[in-house]
Order: sequence, then structure tokens, then C-alpha cells
Amino acid sequence: MSVLAVWAVHEGLDPARKPGGYWLPILIAVLYGVSDEFHQSFVPARDASVMDLVSDTVGAFLGAGIVALGRRLAATLSLGLGS
Repeated sequence: MSVLAVWAVHEGLDPARKPGGYWLPILIAVLYGVSDEFHQSFVPARDASVMDLVSDTVGAFLGAGIVALGRRLAATLSLGLGS
């Protein structure tokens, strides 16, 4: 979710150079997780879980980290430092 949020918020541009950086997409992903858990509390045979919210939050950070790592790797390779 946070990978898509990075892309959506920054229109595919480099998040490190724009306001909100990676924090805004992480916040969007976490708030979506909160809303999902809230919704599940009203669905029969489902329940809201703090552990689900924790895993959503960890996933949001990992997704944003993967984007940041991929951009750093791409920049390194484009400078010819990766060979």
C-alpha cells in the first residue's frame, strides 16, 4: 500500500526531493489500516486486531524503505558506481 501511496502522492517522482517525502505515504497507508480495522469491528465474524494494525504499519515502513532503497540503487547504478 505504501509503495502505491509513494507513487500516487509524488506522481512517480523522487519522494526524497518533495515535501512529505516518505512520511506522507506511510501515514496514508497506516490510516487506511486503522480505517480497515475499525470497519472490521462492525463485520460479523471479524474483529479489529491491534496486531493486524502493527503488521500494516510495519508493512508501510517496509514498502517505503523498498522504494527508497530501489531509488538509491538505481542512482548508484546510473552513476556507474555499481560496476
